[in-house]
Amino acid sequence: MTRRTSEEWQRLIDEQAVSEMTIQQFCQSRNINQSTFYLQRKKRSDSHLAVSAISVVAD
Repeated sequence: MTRRTSEEWQRLIDEQAVSEMTIQQFCQSRNINQSTFYLQRKKRSDSHLAVSAISVVAD
C-alpha cells in the first residue's frame, strides 16, 4: 500500500479532472483504490467548503 501526502492526492485529483478518463479508468491506470480516491476527493472538497465558510464569517 502506498501512502500519499495531501499534496500528492490533490495533484492526482487535479490530474483526473483534466484527463479524459473516468475515475474508474484513472484509478486502474494508477493502481489506486477507487473508494479511496472518492474519499480523498470528498475530504478535500469538505475542507475547501470549511475554509470558504470561515472566510465568509470573517468578512
